[in-house]
Amino acid sequence: CKTNAEVISAIMSRDPQSLRQVSINCPRGLDQIVNRCLQKDRGDRYQSAAELLIDLENTHKVVSLPPRFDSYFNVRTAALAAVVLLICVVATFIYTTWTNAGHTLAVTPITCEGVAANQCLGPTVTEELVKTLKHRHGLNVASSKVAPSLFGSQAATPQKIGQELNADVVMYGKITHAQTGLILTTRLERVSDGMRIAENDTSLSPDKLSWVEQWVSLQTAAQLRLPMTDEDMSLFNTLALQQNLNADAAKLYFLGQIYWQKRDGENIQMAIDNYTQATEKDPAFAKAWAGLADCYVLMNTVMYGELTSKDAMLKAESAARKALQLDDNLAEAHEAYASVLFKGHWDWENAEKEFQKAIALFPDYSPAHLGYSQLLAHIGKFDEALAQSQLAKDEDPFYPAAAMNHCRNLYFARRNDQADACLDETEKEHPNYVSGKYLHGIIYLAQDRIQEATRIYEEIYAKDKALGGAMLGYCYGIANRRDDAQRVLNDMFELKKERQKDHRDLPPQEFGFIYLGLNDLDNAFAMFQKSADEKYPPLLGIFISPMFDRYRSDPRFIELARQVKLPLRPLAVSDASSTSAK
Repeated sequence: CKTNAEVISAIMSRDPQSLRQVSINCPRGLDQIVNRCLQKDRGDRYQSAAELLIDLENTHKVVSLPPRFDSYFNVRTAALAAVVLLICVVATFIYTTWTNAGHTLAVTPITCEGVAANQCLGPTVTEELVKTLKHRHGLNVASSKVAPSLFGSQAATPQKIGQELNADVVMYGKITHAQTGLILTTRLERVSDGMRIAENDTSLSPDKLSWVEQWVSLQTAAQLRLPMTDEDMSLFNTLALQQNLNADAAKLYFLGQIYWQKRDGENIQMAIDNYTQATEKDPAFAKAWAGLADCYVLMNTVMYGELTSKDAMLKAESAARKALQLDDNLAEAHEAYASVLFKGHWDWENAEKEFQKAIALFPDYSPAHLGYSQLLAHIGKFDEALAQSQLAKDEDPFYPAAAMNHCRNLYFARRNDQADACLDETEKEHPNYVSGKYLHGIIYLAQDRIQEATRIYEEIYAKDKALGGAMLGYCYGIANRRDDAQRVLNDMFELKKERQKDHRDLPPQEFGFIYLGLNDLDNAFAMFQKSADEKYPPLLGIFISPMFDRYRSDPRFIELARQVKLPLRPLAVSDASSTSAK
């Protein structure tokens, strides 16, 4: 059922069905009268009962009524009938709103990876999950016999399966081994655009299957914002206590995950708000602290946040250390701390150890493989980086961030044609994925397709100047459109002033790229030096990007590489595939 607020919102924003659509025998005049009664604008409705009665009498003159009733009775009867019909229309509208509420969820078979076929609990878990989810208020459940796959005769993405079942959300998942035992990973994806709604990992014990199914069902209800009964809340509290969780904190954590999966400037802040509230409700909630660290480690980049590098990393490190202190066997905590060491301290050796620890604890934890691949790429170990990014992609094949990360590593390894094809595949499934488009522009530049790259950054810049300005200015510069490049540069300086009024930042590196396009190397390297001094994480990319191959002998570049302790040129690039961009 719907909440009162949702019903009121629907009445205020949607038009009710016409009476003549319900019954062709309804007189046109009466249909018009009822429609006028239901107008949302007060001025468009009848201003008095007398006015309503006049229209009813006019309708009576047109419509033949049985002669045995006198006119007074007929008019009053028609008025009463109109009121009754009005009530029926409103009641029908509310009933329709309630019964059509919620979501249609397509549940696909839970698969097993690294688990013997005769020990795979996937079919049992799937069957029981479907049964349990069907009892959720506001949720229609459709089940599929096809597990999502990119390969094979029945290959289909979750999005395609959801479309075939007329669902708006699809659930898919797998059972894997970890150091602590079996793990059930379930994912919720929006069918309309393939957006990941949430991802949940739950310890799976064969003797507690009913417990797991109920917990996943309640997680799903919370993450899809479905109404929960008092009985649901009581069960949720009980199951949370069995995991030593505060129920209110768990719900806030689930909401944080939703915003984290969507992450952009607005949603990542919402994720932080919910994770923070979860830690306030339950200070011992290690996963919520790890979630906070994952958010803050990105909050100094133009893609996600507006904090200074120092502030972002201080907050990220504090949260990551707290997560480790609470649970040293939590893969999420080690992955979060590894990201802080990598992006905040540029401590390659210890970051690698933490990524390896996270993977050892949970071998199929895709974010750990993804982060580790980025570290390996930045220290020049491209073959190993590609192996790790492929693992991240295989473990989460329908997640655009994992696919895009692998494409980026192909680019770093100077495999530009493969990177281009990789992004073409990603964009087929996720055409609105901005990070993928941004990277594709860089690869187009490596292929000397400057006009195509420029079009991409013009599109991004039109929607988000802070994100698109650096590369658009660079494209204009190398295309000898100096006036356009200077205009973008001026706009970016104005944007920086505006953001500073609200204590927000625009990193120096963004200006460095525009200066680079204008071949103003003195100003470009001055900006890159500022970014190095601030330990701005995206700066690390210039030391392995093909875009900077021509500057590797410049003394200023050599000094920057020494400062960040990164190789002067890519290492371990296969000779057969190392075609550098010119």
